[in-house]
Formats: sequence, C-alpha cells, structure tokens
Amino acid sequence: MPDRDKRRGLLEAILVSSTNKRQYHFPTIEKFIFDEVIRATLDYVSDKECNFERERIRFEKKMYEYFEKELSKYNGCRIDQGMKNHLLAMLKPTWSSEFWGYSAYDTELYSHFGFCGGEGICEVTHKSTFSLSQDTLTKVEEKVMPSLSIYEKRDVHGIGQKMRKYIENDLVYIKQNYRW
Repeated sequence: MPDRDKRRGLLEAILVSSTNKRQYHFPTIEKFIFDEVIRATLDYVSDKECNFERERIRFEKKMYEYFEKELSKYNGCRIDQGMKNHLLAMLKPTWSSEFWGYSAYDTELYSHFGFCGGEGICEVTHKSTFSLSQDTLTKVEEKVMPSLSIYEKRDVHGIGQKMRKYIENDLVYIKQNYRW
C-alpha cells in the first residue's frame, strides 16, 4: 500500500476510533481536524492535555513545529515510529498560493479530509458538522484495521479516544459561532 494511501487509512481509522454510539459527529472544517489530531496525539503520548494556543488563521506552521518538537521527546516509546512518521508527513504544512484564489497553508490531511471533488472523507458541504459514511466505517473495519500492525492499532485507538474531547470542544465552539 503506498504511503499516501496508508496515511489516509490511518486518518480514517483514527476518526472511526474517536466515535461511540452517542458521539459520532465531526466538524466539516479541516482546520479543526488538523488541530484535533495534533492535540489528541500529544495527549496520547504524554498523558497530558495539549494546551497549545491556536491562532484563528494560518496557525498550521506554528502548531506543526510545536507538534514536531513535543513528539521528538517520545522517540522510540509511547508511539510506533512508523505511525509517528506517517502523522508527521500527513500533517506537515506547505505554503500554497493557489488555494481558492488566496494564499494559505495546505497539508496532506486537508486533501484526505476535504470534499475535494467528492473524494474526501468529509462528503458534506454547506454544513458545519457531519458523520462518517457507512462506506468509510466498513472500509476501516474490513480493510484498514486488518492491515495495521498491533502497535499501529494501539496508537490509532489511543489517539482516537483522546481526540473525542477535542472534537466535542470544537463542536460546542462551532455551534456558538457558526450559523451554517
């Protein structure tokens, strides 16, 4: 499986692992997902809540540098090295001047997550929240999870479980501040 496909599968599996029977909604805005994956991963490896102060726009580079620095403290322990490398690659921001007519940071996570011609994990537009499709749930259960090592499965589950509280916090913020 090519690395990019593996990383998409890992993202899908983390999202699935963050759900339960009562909590299964996600923000449709990929910047929230970027933030939640970083916070949950750091929470998972350190067992401490991530308190990085996120700016409203163009925060990705600073947050990624913080993530990279904090994650380097856990080399060889608390997270599988392959998982760590995949997360770093998927979350690394690049500057793009071709983003909908204005300059912004882009990441591989954004291309996996966003609607982008119907190929993204989030299949919803013009709404502030969504839930995963049945196709995604089935793919993760039948294809992605069986392809992962025991250590990757542990990390996916651990990050997903930590991610839920950050998702819930963002959903409250979205409900208070977004009208769509």
